[in-house]
Formats: sequence, structure tokens, C-alpha cells
Amino acid sequence: MSIFPPPDGQPWPQLSPAEAGFDPHRLAEATNFALAHETPWPRDLRAHLEDGFFERADDRAVIGPIAPRGGPN
Repeated sequence: MSIFPPPDGQPWPQLSPAEAGFDPHRLAEATNFALAHETPWPRDLRAHLEDGFFERADDRAVIGPIAPRGGPN
């Protein structure tokens, strides 16, 4: 089954795991694993970058918008 993004402003189609071709129990296991092993990075990625978490370089300025990181999904 192929699913493509709907036109702007339209909701995404909603399918059950089985309708989408997933084993519901294995999908639940994978979801629980992802929730239990979330990255330790903070939600505020801009502050994380600006605090110099990564190796410093002369051209490391953030030049675009950075949205806060969401939870696992």
C-alpha cells in the first residue's frame, strides 16, 4: 500500500496497524522500545547547539530556524 502526503491542510489517512501491513503486537513492542530508549538530548536543540555540545568550528553559527525536539513518535 502506498500512502502519499495529502494536499495542504488535509488530514493524513488513518489506518490500523493491520491495515497498514504491520503486526500490531510487534509494532507495540517497537513503540515501547523506542519510548524506553529515548535520546538523552534536551528538547531545546538550539541551546544544545549554542552551548557547544559539538566540536567547535569557525562556521558553526545556526543560520536557520530550529524547532524544539518532540518526543518519540
